[in-house]
Parts: sequence; C-alpha cells; structure tokens
Amino acid sequence: MTAAANFDRLARWYRWLEYAAFGGALERCRFVLLPELAAARRVLVLGEGDGRFLQELMAANPRARVDVVEASAKMLDLACGRLTVRQRARVKFNLADARSWDFPEAEYDAVVTCFFLDCFTPETLAELMPRISRSAAPGASWLLAEFAESTSLRSRVWLGAMHAFFRATTCLEARRLAPFADLLSSGGWGRLRQVAGAGGLISAELWRECFSQNETKIVD
Repeated sequence: MTAAANFDRLARWYRWLEYAAFGGALERCRFVLLPELAAARRVLVLGEGDGRFLQELMAANPRARVDVVEASAKMLDLACGRLTVRQRARVKFNLADARSWDFPEAEYDAVVTCFFLDCFTPETLAELMPRISRSAAPGASWLLAEFAESTSLRSRVWLGAMHAFFRATTCLEARRLAPFADLLSSGGWGRLRQVAGAGGLISAELWRECFSQNETKIVD
C-alpha cells in the first residue's frame, strides 16, 4: 500500500485555495443535503479535512455522536478547533489512513464522504467501499459530495489539473475519478437524492443502505 496523501502542507491554506478555484460552490455542495442527517445518532465522517462540514453537522444535530477518520494531523487540529468544548465531547477524532482503519461492524446510521472518494483509484475503492458499507447499520444513509464526470472539455481540463496539482503537492494516488455511483449501486446502496452544482462538475448525493434487506434470515 502506498503512503496516504498528506495534506498537512496545504491544511492552513486549503479553504482559500478552494474559494479561489470554485468560490463557494464546494461548500454549498457539502451542506445542501445536511438536513437529511437531522435524525442520525452515530455518524462516520471520512476525510473531514479542515472541519467545516463537521462544524455545521454538530450545530444542526445536537445529539449525534461522530467518529472522524482523517489522515492529516493538521487538518484534524483545524477541525477540532472549530468546535465548542461540548461539541468536542461528542466527537472521536481518529488520525488514520481510512484504507487501513479498523471499521466497526454495523455501527453507523450515517456515513459522510465530502470530496474524499476522488482521492483514490478505482482499485482502492473497490476494496475500501465494501469495508465502509459493512460499518453501516441497516437503513443507514450515505451522504457524499464529489466531483462528477462531465463530457465538457472545460470540466475535463479542470479535473485533470486538480488531480495533477494534488498528486504533486500531497502524493494523491488518484489520476482520474472512479465510478462512485457504480460502486455504491453494486454494493447494495440506492440513491435517494442528487443535487448538481457548478454546471454539473460537482454533485451532492444521498444514498440509502439496501443490502441488509436482501439478506437471507435463518430462523431456528
């Protein structure tokens, strides 16, 4: 396994780099479906980054308990610093590479990945996403915000440039977008909502766990 992408050097500036490239589009994409998690009680957030989503989640859902898995120590420091003392008591921060993290079994009623899946190759995700799925409780939700494949030349150039930049600065393993929707569908998730943004370049989506409904139950 290659080393995890290291965002420590960019952590302090990441928000401003994002605004310079996309304005507030990525932030709106993260938050647009957040109300769908109002009833969640156990939430897994993978690749949280600098904590902007976590801050909004904790304010919107005062009862949720959250596990955060993030490979950048400096990003975790920023995320922790955005929360109140009371909010921090409801969050467990895990400094870890998600690819090797020990996911619990059927623990979470919500999974969140905001601009996280695009960091990995299709091969990595084919191994990682089933492990994430096994940590989801029956009927769980998966909220994701991601870049989307586009047929426009401008979008393809943007995506290519971003992957090249982050490979150079963080050792990101991905060179192109993986088929997120196909991997989720084949893993037994069903898409409930989708909100496109930035001319179709980004997408916020809500998926629901369906695979446990199809499992054969053995009655003694």
